[in-house]
Amino acid sequence: MRKAGPCTLQQAPDLFDCLVRSIIAQFISTKAAETISTRICQAGGKKRFHPDGIGKIGPDGLRALGLSTSKSRFLIGAAELWMERKAKRLKAPSPDQADIESTLGELAGVGPWTLDMLRIFALGKPDVLPVGDFGLRTGIADLFNLEAMPDPETMNRLAMPWAPFRSFATWYVWRSKGPVPQS
Repeated sequence: MRKAGPCTLQQAPDLFDCLVRSIIAQFISTKAAETISTRICQAGGKKRFHPDGIGKIGPDGLRALGLSTSKSRFLIGAAELWMERKAKRLKAPSPDQADIESTLGELAGVGPWTLDMLRIFALGKPDVLPVGDFGLRTGIADLFNLEAMPDPETMNRLAMPWAPFRSFATWYVWRSKGPVPQS
């Protein structure tokens, strides 16, 4: 903590933007996710992701900007959900845990890891331990001098003393490996 300095973890101002960034970041390096995110934002003509921008780019355009076919489909699905709710005069999913769980959890491409990222970055929940996150797993292995990558049960046991601030502890573990996007 002394080496990293104060935690700069902040709640994201836009749930859709955070969702798209989280989907893009699945299973790729932070640097690759940042590069692809920048390309897509520029193509959409905005600094943040918006459903209409994703829709205008379309699946072929998203693939040309570096996304896989499946992630392109996931982003189009998320954008369509937002636009459909707007057309029906429904609010976009709110940054409320129950709404995120019920609405976004059913979207293709949104699984436990993505929901954990939304809990940390969009909802600002202080006690989330994303046990499926590769960076956290390697960081905990290094921190505790483990010979192998820890499984979720081991991670939960080792991180128990960090409760009720495991999101912040996670940030510090991530930060020990390099910059943390979205913070």
